[in-house]
Amino acid sequence: MASERPRVEGEALHHLGNQLQVILGFIELIIADTSPDHRYYEELVEIRNAALKAVRLIGRPDES
Repeated sequence: MASERPRVEGEALHHLGNQLQVILGFIELIIADTSPDHRYYEELVEIRNAALKAVRLIGRPDES
């Protein structure tokens, strides 16, 4: 059972990383299509920054 844990954790991190890449892809598209003076622009940038931080925390290189 103990030898199973690193594999399961690795798979979970892999899937989390995949989902973060989806979030980053969409948020980059939205930011590119949003004027910097839009009322939600800063929030969009914060979402991107949080996703990038999460990618760094799980140790997966950012592909954006």
